[in-house]
This record gives sequence, structure tokens and C-alpha cells, in this order.
Amino acid sequence: MLRTTLGTNDVPALGRRITLAMSNVQGAPLMLFGFPSTPLALCTNSTSTCSLGVAMPALVVLPFGNVNLTIPCDALLVGGTVAAQGLDIGAGLGCPTSLFGVPFRTTETLLITVQ
Repeated sequence: MLRTTLGTNDVPALGRRITLAMSNVQGAPLMLFGFPSTPLALCTNSTSTCSLGVAMPALVVLPFGNVNLTIPCDALLVGGTVAAQGLDIGAGLGCPTSLFGVPFRTTETLLITVQ
């Protein structure tokens, strides 16, 4: 089984539109956005370690596997960083049901720095 991943197709620059997309989703996708944090290992199994790299509480949680974002044309945003991470709720080969009541796995954390 392939690992759930999160990627983007564009450079996050002022006035540009970027797309964040989760791949290999087996369950229900969630995307978290917020401040970056030191990765917190939630569980480790034979295939991977699920870690959380978005500071909690997340600023935005969306029930989608694909999100289009337009970066506003505001010079104050240049150099600012937002963390994005996907959760695959109900997917196997991740964290067990005993942790939060439902199996899940996490994607890598993307750090999006506005240019």
C-alpha cells in the first residue's frame, strides 16, 4: 500500500494561485493549516512514523483532499510561513484505532513560505 502524500504544484508568490493535493488517500481526507511546529510523533509502526507538524489547535481544518489557494497581493505576507498537513482518516497502515478512536495516517508537513 502506498503512503498518503501531500504536494503542491506552484510557487507561493504574491498574487499566485497554488494547489495542494493529497495522493493515495484510502479513507476520508482532512487538511490542516496553521503555524509550523516541531514534528510530534503520534505513533510508529513497521512501515512509517505518523507525526504532526502543524501546531495545535490548527488555524484551519478542511474536509478536502485538494485545495486551491490564492496568495493575496500584500507585501506584508512575504517571508511568512504556514504549515500544511494532510490526515487520511480511516486509512490502514498508520496509527491504530486505540490512539483516537479511528485509524489514520498523516502526510508529510509542507512549509509554505510566501515569496
